[in-house]
Amino acid sequence: MILIDVLLGIFKSVRLNFKYLPLKQAVKFPIIVSRYTKLKKLQGKITINSPIKTGMILIGIGNVGIIDNRYTRSILEFGKTSNIIFNGSARFGNGTKISNSGIISFGNNFCITARSDLVCCEFMKFGDDCLVSWDCLIMDTDFHKVYKGNKVGDVTRKIVLGNNVWVGCRTLILKGSSIPDGSVIGAGSTVGGTFEKENTIILNESAKVKFEDIRWER
Repeated sequence: MILIDVLLGIFKSVRLNFKYLPLKQAVKFPIIVSRYTKLKKLQGKITINSPIKTGMILIGIGNVGIIDNRYTRSILEFGKTSNIIFNGSARFGNGTKISNSGIISFGNNFCITARSDLVCCEFMKFGDDCLVSWDCLIMDTDFHKVYKGNKVGDVTRKIVLGNNVWVGCRTLILKGSSIPDGSVIGAGSTVGGTFEKENTIILNESAKVKFEDIRWER
């Protein structure tokens, strides 16, 4: 089934590679796109800062048992100021949606299993070996201004995830979040702040550190 999705998405793969990459890179087809991916808007730029390999970046491709690939579309929406940087391999499972008008940097061996959303207006950075589960929303903006008296709060603030961070399913990561290396964000958590201690589990809606000195395996 995955092979069929790749073959039927070949024209989308051609479009993405040859639009964004130098010819020498594009002919190797480092980016492979599923037929169930909607290319809504393609502006800005994409940069790959690592040795080029065929299929090193997979979009809309994967298999999670609770998700029906046929009825779960991935969406790419890249505005004029969009800049997406890949520092190695990456996989965005079926149903992944990316809306970007800022800068997103993905470390090597990045993975979204399925059906999660990235909304970037300013800056997002993911370290190496990050794993994002399904039904997560990561966004660096509130979209709307919030006033206190005559003062207005920041609408956007950057998001940074360190190396080897695992984001559990149905997690919400908000603007200004900073997650250190080796962390696990428990399923269903809401995160909106800076955490400093590495190798911790951050759990539940209060997003407090529950356990320290942990280690997780991919």
